[in-house]
Amino acid sequence: MTRLSPPSKIQKGSLSVFSSSFDTIHSIPSLQNRLEYSIPIRFYLIDCILSTQTLSAAGYAPGSTVVIGGANFTMPAANADTGNDNVIAAGQTIPLPTAQQVKATAVGLLVVSTCGSTPAARATITYSDSSFSNPLFASVPDWIGGSASSAAVVLPHWDNGSNVGSGSFQPKIYAIFLPANPTKTLASITLPYTGSSLLPDTCPRALHILAVAPRPVDAGWLGT
Repeated sequence: MTRLSPPSKIQKGSLSVFSSSFDTIHSIPSLQNRLEYSIPIRFYLIDCILSTQTLSAAGYAPGSTVVIGGANFTMPAANADTGNDNVIAAGQTIPLPTAQQVKATAVGLLVVSTCGSTPAARATITYSDSSFSNPLFASVPDWIGGSASSAAVVLPHWDNGSNVGSGSFQPKIYAIFLPANPTKTLASITLPYTGSSLLPDTCPRALHILAVAPRPVDAGWLGT
C-alpha cells in the first residue's frame, strides 16, 4: 500500500470555516442525511460522525461562532461543492484570511484525534514579515477515550453509520493554543504531521482540524 505524501499548501481555503473550498486530498467529505443527522461532521477514515443535533445542543452548530480562550471559532459547515468539513493535519500550510491576519498571543485550533491520541509535534506560525516560530502542538487525546475534563465540549453520543452510539461513546472536541509572537502580524500556520497513514478502513491515527482562530492581543496592549 502506498503512503500518501502530505500536500505542501492548501489553496483557496478559509481558516475559520473549513467549508470554504478546501480542495486537498486530506480534506474529508461530509456525509449527508445519515440517521437523524442532516449535516454531520464525518471522520472518513473511520466512518464515524459527529451529529448536527448534539453539536447544536452544545452550542456548536455548523456555522456558529464559539468563543474559547479568547479566540472566536466558527464551526465548520459542509462545503456545497465538495462536502468537506474538516482537514487532517499532514504538514499543510494554511494562509490565514485577511480578518485573521492580526497581532495575537496565540493561534487556536479546535481538533479531534481519532483512533488514538496524536503525538506532540512542531507546528509553524509564519508572520507577515516572513519570520516564523515553531511552537509545540500538544498531544491530543483520543476523541472517545480521552479526558473529558480537558475537552472544550463533550457530546452525549456518536454515530457509527448504522446506529447512534450509547452514552459510553462520548465524542470530545479539544481546543489547542499555539503561542504566537504578540508583536508580529499573523500570516499563516503550518499544521504538524503526526504520522497518519491516511488509509481508509484501517483506523489510522489522525488529527482532524475543525476550526482555526487567533487569540488577538488585547486592545491597548503595548509591546516592547
